Amino acid sequence: MNKIVIIDDSYLMRNYLREIFERYNFEVILSSDGFDGITKIRNNLPDVIILDYQIKKRTSADLLTEMKLSKTTASIPVIMLASEVDMETILNLSKFNVAKLISKPLKIDILINTISDLLKKDIKIDTTPCFLDVHFNDDILFIEISEGLNVEKIEMLKYKIEELVVLYNIEVPKILIIISNISFTEKDAIKLDKFFSSIIKFSINPKKTVKVLSNSEFIQKFVFFNKKLKDIEVTDNINVAVDSLCNIEIRDIINKGLDAIKNELLVKSKELNEEKESLHLKFQSEKTEKNKSVFITEKKINIAVVDDDKVILQFMKKVLEDKNWIISTYENGKFFIDSLVNTVPDLVFLDMLMPKMTGFEVLESLKNLKLNIPVIVFSALSQQETVVKAREYGIKSYIVKPISPDIILKKANEALKLNF
Repeated sequence: MNKIVIIDDSYLMRNYLREIFERYNFEVILSSDGFDGITKIRNNLPDVIILDYQIKKRTSADLLTEMKLSKTTASIPVIMLASEVDMETILNLSKFNVAKLISKPLKIDILINTISDLLKKDIKIDTTPCFLDVHFNDDILFIEISEGLNVEKIEMLKYKIEELVVLYNIEVPKILIIISNISFTEKDAIKLDKFFSSIIKFSINPKKTVKVLSNSEFIQKFVFFNKKLKDIEVTDNINVAVDSLCNIEIRDIINKGLDAIKNELLVKSKELNEEKESLHLKFQSEKTEKNKSVFITEKKINIAVVDDDKVILQFMKKVLEDKNWIISTYENGKFFIDSLVNTVPDLVFLDMLMPKMTGFEVLESLKNLKLNIPVIVFSALSQQETVVKAREYGIKSYIVKPISPDIILKKANEALKLNF
């Protein structure tokens, strides 16, 4: 049986990787810091080491140096996980036996395939096409799944939700599960049960705080005849689903069950509140951008703000320039669309109610130009109308006016994946 030592100060990452690799019949040894990690490496002499770049008590460079100085550990291959590193660090790592540097948030297929290659071990992962996305907007957790059910992604789901719940400090999320474009068979029942179980564990009252948006008759029957799910509403009307969640006051449904959830999350919140997201629900094969082994923080970020309100433009520019981003402002949608000939921004803040060219017309133009730019919309429209109409253009992030600096920066970081 092959051995893996995993050194990461994130309990979530350690437990997730242990579950994955034990399923593939590896002996997994966990460590939360560099001091304990080097001891476990010496005592166990693993076949491969998974090492987070940011570890405590001893730096990853110190640990790698100690390994290099010992004949028994010098040849053990190391896979390093990192979210942000500079070019100098990458060059320094080349002095050690770092077989691969993998960026965070982690795409599990990259890690599994890397270990498979290093150990010449045939590890079969589920390659079922599956789009799975999890994100917060305000206190609503959107969970979207389409195309198919993938075991690897479903296994990761509970960890991803837990990470987000703690990271954004939302004790009891309202949850909207969106299921589309999947042809179900009876064989999918086990996967579906695991999928829903991973979600409802974060709800103290699924009947009120969980809604399912789907037009699948299979899903309707599956939920209705499942004892754990039968009280959850399934609808094919997004207006009904979103409106019912938006009207819920969490304080009205809190009961003793919250204490158990709160106590569990409070233990983890100290560790995760300052953390960046570490897990990615996409596979490497789903990347549309140019491949990168790490996120190198030397690129200047360009952000466009499109709003007919000059006060909003000045306010947004002041808030965003404090992050040393390059900010361009546009008083109407046409000016912005015309500017794309010269510069394509990394992110757009877009007002939906403007003269000459509305925000929705801007989104339509971006679609026609085949420009896949992250867009955050803000408007004085009701939350429900904003969500419903903007979602038709793939918009997942929105801000309801009036807006605050903290919300602006939080949404920008999420869209730019600087928090990933």
